[in-house]
Amino acid sequence: MKYYQKKSVSLSFFSLIYYFFLLLSPFVYFLTNDLILTLLIFLIFLSFLIYSHIYSSRFNYLNHIFIFYSVLVGPINIFFTYYSPNILITSNFNEAFNSNIFLSKNLIYLYLFLLLLFFLILIPFISIKINFNKFVNSILNFPKIINLRINFLYLIFLALIEYFLRIKFNLNVPGKLPLIVGSGYIVYFLDSIKYYFFFIILYKSILKRRNILFVFGNILTSLIIFQLPTVLIGQRGPILHSFFSILLFFIFLLSTKNFAKYFKALDLKINKVIFPIFFSISIIFIILGITNSIRSNEFEIFSFIVRRITGIFDGLIFLDNYSYNPFFPKNTFIDFFYKLFFEYGFSPNKYYTIKVLGYPETAVHGSATPIFVNSLYYGGFIGLISMTVYFGLLLGLINNILKAFLLKLEKQPSLQIIGGIYFCLLLFVMIFHSNIIDGDVTHWKFYSIPLISFFLVLFTKETKNF
Repeated sequence: MKYYQKKSVSLSFFSLIYYFFLLLSPFVYFLTNDLILTLLIFLIFLSFLIYSHIYSSRFNYLNHIFIFYSVLVGPINIFFTYYSPNILITSNFNEAFNSNIFLSKNLIYLYLFLLLLFFLILIPFISIKINFNKFVNSILNFPKIINLRINFLYLIFLALIEYFLRIKFNLNVPGKLPLIVGSGYIVYFLDSIKYYFFFIILYKSILKRRNILFVFGNILTSLIIFQLPTVLIGQRGPILHSFFSILLFFIFLLSTKNFAKYFKALDLKINKVIFPIFFSISIIFIILGITNSIRSNEFEIFSFIVRRITGIFDGLIFLDNYSYNPFFPKNTFIDFFYKLFFEYGFSPNKYYTIKVLGYPETAVHGSATPIFVNSLYYGGFIGLISMTVYFGLLLGLINNILKAFLLKLEKQPSLQIIGGIYFCLLLFVMIFHSNIIDGDVTHWKFYSIPLISFFLVLFTKETKNF
């Protein structure tokens, strides 16, 4: 019960922010002299405020994450396109595109409308309330048969094996075709084992209850070790998944009363925490720049984030092709299931990468368009609505299981319960990044990574040798 009470307290803080933005939105008209644009931005902020009240009893951080994402890819992006469109045009920009794409009012209106529709449909499904307490209780009763003394040596050993296999057989190496069949399954299996070991080290770091620098240092070192093979081949996603899942993990633990039990010896004052947090973020951004330099020989961080993660760069180009290309594919939502389960046909990202941007068909690289844009590939607005419902139900399922673990943590903290919280958040981060931000809507097999890792945790003994 206290979990929900704390959420309602945090709601008032977020509601004040939404009221503030709502009051500021009419000033968009004085900046742009564009009534339609002002109305769309006003409706976006109004929807944030209304939903924060409608779902006040179960409104949680996952919903606020989507609100933050909507602000980022919506109003903030529009500001860039109006006042600094050149920031979207880099050395990698295809000269065949006219920079006026980023100033087309019709495309910007469509972009914001799709974002608004996506948000209005998604949040109610994420907020569906389902009781998973019995399910959580049942899986916690699995026999504990795994008894391992896991430490850094396990991660180092696995990292060396993974790097050798990836280089030897081009396993998910950006820009290269794999040399063996089933390369993805091999990578998923290795990642599952690594995440299992990584979580055990994370849990041990919490239990040791030393100073905050020890905890952050131990976790950051583990993260770098077990994601080093992916960094060295130029993959960006895995290191981001690991970092942001840890960040959310501690945010959620801070929301429960038993967090103090695990960190009772730590001084969590802001002046003690702010340095390790910013240091960790700086390290992750540097690693992100390294992966970009390996892929494209260009050490870029800020421009990559603006162009790739925020979505408007690729989103407007995709919408231009959707709106004005007479040969745009006439797919339906049924084609989505063919691609999802049978790998039949092009995915939206593959179409955008090859047919729109002009990369060769053998390219492993895939350019990203946000889900609320590229879902038009499967039947226009019907595709957007259908896929938003699909991912809303999936995220709602994760959200409710996560709540069950958090409520369980208040009463009976254990390795398995904390593991359930972490791997729910890891799965959420993976879906949010790969499916929502990158719009890779048919990429679902990687869900197996947190599921297998958590399955191993369920069978793990919690002993002194742990």
